[in-house]
Amino acid sequence: MKKTVFITIAAACMAMNVWGLLAAHTPYMGSMMQHTCSFSVRTILPSVSVPNWTAMMAGVGPEGIDAIHSRIDHGDNRYKIVFGSYSGMQKEAVNTLYSLIQPHVPYILTAVSADGDESNWPVDLAAAKDNLKIMGTVESNPLLKKLGESGAYKIQRKAEGYSIKVFPNPGNAERFIIVIQGADDSGLLYGVTDFNRWYINHLLKYFGDHQKQYRRHKPFVDPALPFERASAPAVEYRGLWTWGHAIHDYRNYFKNMRECKTNMVIIWNDFVPVNARDVIEYAHLNGIKVIWGYSWCWGQAVNPSDPADVEKWRNIVLETYEKQYRDLKADGIYFQTFTETSNTKIGGASISDLVVDWVNKISKPLYEKYPDLWIQFGAHATSISEECVKFSAIDKRMSIIWEDAGLPGDDPERPAHCKGFPYGYYPGDGDDFNATLEYTRKLLSVRGRDERFGAIFKGFPLLDWSYFENQKGPFILGETTADFREKRAAEKKYLWDYSTAYWLQRIGDLKKICTLIANADVRDRAVTALVEDSMWENDIYLSAALLGECLWDPGLDAADTIAMLFHSGYKL
Repeated sequence: MKKTVFITIAAACMAMNVWGLLAAHTPYMGSMMQHTCSFSVRTILPSVSVPNWTAMMAGVGPEGIDAIHSRIDHGDNRYKIVFGSYSGMQKEAVNTLYSLIQPHVPYILTAVSADGDESNWPVDLAAAKDNLKIMGTVESNPLLKKLGESGAYKIQRKAEGYSIKVFPNPGNAERFIIVIQGADDSGLLYGVTDFNRWYINHLLKYFGDHQKQYRRHKPFVDPALPFERASAPAVEYRGLWTWGHAIHDYRNYFKNMRECKTNMVIIWNDFVPVNARDVIEYAHLNGIKVIWGYSWCWGQAVNPSDPADVEKWRNIVLETYEKQYRDLKADGIYFQTFTETSNTKIGGASISDLVVDWVNKISKPLYEKYPDLWIQFGAHATSISEECVKFSAIDKRMSIIWEDAGLPGDDPERPAHCKGFPYGYYPGDGDDFNATLEYTRKLLSVRGRDERFGAIFKGFPLLDWSYFENQKGPFILGETTADFREKRAAEKKYLWDYSTAYWLQRIGDLKKICTLIANADVRDRAVTALVEDSMWENDIYLSAALLGECLWDPGLDAADTIAMLFHSGYKL
């Protein structure tokens, strides 16, 4: 029995065409061709591989196999995205959803505007031939409003919340409708994020026999699986605190923040970044508020009892804001003063009394000129202790962001400000969590219902102070090479491995304190995590994602939270 071997070469470029091949020096191919037979055939344009090879191998022209009209048919079980707006944050949401779905389907996904030509999408859903992914807000997408008012899904109204539902088309049961409705633009972004987390990664990816590839569910190819989820944040402002120079790629930094449904970043700088406007614009595109941090005498020698020093810093603070920050369209400013100490007195006077007077006097001209300015006061609880009740006199428009508010255990090797989950630097240290919980409850009630409570949680990779120096002048934030980021991320993994283990171990305590904060009867809450030099822009680690999820919904079952985060591919 003789065997025939076909060796075929596709004309992928002009250098590899028939004439180029004949002219090329190809001794081995020439030797093989001496013992072969050949024939000439016609091919067709465009140069589509399947019909052309079929024509050549069959020894006929294209008309013999009807190649001119031959195209792959992927069937009619297709999906179409029907979006509301295609601008700003909604555009970002549409693009993100498109990028999530396209890799799963063998055809070019269609996306049309609900405000466009009605021939592109059916007003009467019974006429829909495709599965529909309907996304937007009820204001931007009339189909969402129509479906919600009909009771097909429950419209989400709470700020930044979303509603997701996958269900058979009520007008055509053979097709499905996927609704992703945001209460606002941010809610739509978070809806797309959780559609990917909970539906694509957590449900579809692992539906069926996950041990055998061919028995697994094929997302958006196999019939859809019914699904419903509606959610909204329990804590209004959720985010990160960092030094500006420790952000090495601001675009991915903000994308990863959005992925964890966080919406505020506090960035401390000695000088305003040259590209500050670009940074703010991109943050806003991802639903993130930018708060710029600068000193109100933090790190400086000062006598808070001296009226001359008060006047000096009042002018510095106002001038710095007006010259450097006012016109950037940021969302607020953050400051620290002289509370970062374990001492409770300066020159025999109570730090609590001094700082309240200092903060009110220095902020007064700012509030007089800019009454709506969001000012955040970063206060260290170690120097305030039980005198926190005196902070009731601080201007009620100001948020108080408490730091180092954990109560230590009996480990004498660590200073007090390093202990007390989740406020301490080392999440594995012993502490008195119940005492920390009660102290947090006290801080939440300092100004009653007018309280603008904030906190900074720690226990993540920190700035390396062994080679730190203050910035010498303006700099460009978040522009580095991918190679640099990869190498630095590898160095930081050791620290993430340490912290993540303890955050998982203490998920119960984390949920307790987040629930306490979320349920407090206060004006608003702002909780950030100190993630100040961790290569957050390169990878999302499970511990930080866990904190974001607990601030969003502390009541969610811990096991469900962890399972979803694991399936989302976040790193340990």
